[in-house]
Amino acid sequence: MYLLVAYSLMAGIWAIAANFGAPHDIPVFWGNTYIGDKVVHFAIVGVFTVVLARAMWRAGWQAEISLLMSIAITMLLSSVEEASNALTPHRTCSYGDLAADFLGALTASLLAWLMEIRSVRLGWRRHNFVRPHGIPS
Repeated sequence: MYLLVAYSLMAGIWAIAANFGAPHDIPVFWGNTYIGDKVVHFAIVGVFTVVLARAMWRAGWQAEISLLMSIAITMLLSSVEEASNALTPHRTCSYGDLAADFLGALTASLLAWLMEIRSVRLGWRRHNFVRPHGIPS
């Protein structure tokens, strides 16, 4: 849970800095599009989705439900954040950013799910339906 709080603070500081005009685009262009900005959206939202799913799972949710709920919550928050950019003077609402957010959430979740299946199949750890630290169901 501490990791989720630390990550949320980092993302909040990033958003506040961007609202005050701090440079937030990595200068990589493809045509007229900042690819670096899309990469940052993809990465930060993807990691947030997996961290949120992990926090929900540790709180007692089933693994698949926590992953699906974290995807839904992340997509909702990303949509609200992009819509709020239209109301902020130094920001713009971008469908490209929203697409990068959605793809980041889905890709990171898929990778986390595939890694979990592989680790269970290879016997690296017990299946994740067993609650962590021996907490009774």
